[in-house]
Amino acid sequence: MRKEKKVLNQNNTEEPIRFVCVFCGETIAPGELDPCALIVVAAIDRPRAEQKEQTFYCHINCLKDRSSVAGSFYITDHDFPTIGEIENEQ
Repeated sequence: MRKEKKVLNQNNTEEPIRFVCVFCGETIAPGELDPCALIVVAAIDRPRAEQKEQTFYCHINCLKDRSSVAGSFYITDHDFPTIGEIENEQ
């Protein structure tokens, strides 16, 4: 069972972190693959020191629905290993 991550709000009390989908604007409920994070790297063709990064969140289905490369989402395959499974194999 996953432990819910929390953050301090403006009243200095803990509340669950809520992720909002960059595509549909809806809150993302935890699921098998949700929430997803999209890490955008600007100026990817430049040295690391000149790049900028920003993280966005989305539903996996919103990402797939808006992508023109739908066949490349092997991350949704049940046989695709998690990072922990890969580390355990090493």
